[in-house]
Amino acid sequence: MAKIYIICSVRNGDLELQKRILQRAQELEGRGYIVRVPFRNTDQKDPIGINITQEHELQDILWADQVIAFWNPLSEGSWYDLAQVRMEQCFRNLGIDFFDPKTMALLPCHQIPDSPLFHPERSLLLRRALTLRWTMDPRDPTRAEKTCLWSLAQARIILHHFLAHLLDFKIEISNIAELKPTSIKSYTNVAICTHYGWTAPLTADEFQRRFEAINH
Repeated sequence: MAKIYIICSVRNGDLELQKRILQRAQELEGRGYIVRVPFRNTDQKDPIGINITQEHELQDILWADQVIAFWNPLSEGSWYDLAQVRMEQCFRNLGIDFFDPKTMALLPCHQIPDSPLFHPERSLLLRRALTLRWTMDPRDPTRAEKTCLWSLAQARIILHHFLAHLLDFKIEISNIAELKPTSIKSYTNVAICTHYGWTAPLTADEFQRRFEAINH
């Protein structure tokens, strides 16, 4: 049976929209598809960010045969997922359809996010390492910020594929000494975990202990 992952807003998500998305998921399931919806199928109580991020990567992006995106350009998580879908498409046939969350209608091609401008996916595949300066700042949601998020997301997909084939791929944050853990789940925490090679499952206490041990 075909497996579908739905990209949509989760944090501060519109409850009415979530209801419509669940109805769409149930329709697909009634037709025999296996569907994963982030706010229904993923544990959102992650105090760090690496646990839910890794779950999405392994159980959603790498798992799916098809992706449906109810597109919200203000959603960091949606940009992260889209970046990973774009990279996964370099490894295999993985289709994605975009829908307007207001009308639930399929978006025409000219309204699909211009993602290739963020990072040339195939050039990243030629590398064995990525050094990234982390510039995520919620006070300054700039294009540079999205590019930073996009690059980390794509590099982590490559990392999973390379690990599966016992190949090396290194992701480093050049300004790691400047980064501080956040008290709630964040992609900054994910960047820290990625740099040091920390993987899920990871509790908040363990994350803090590891960070303090390295930075003292």
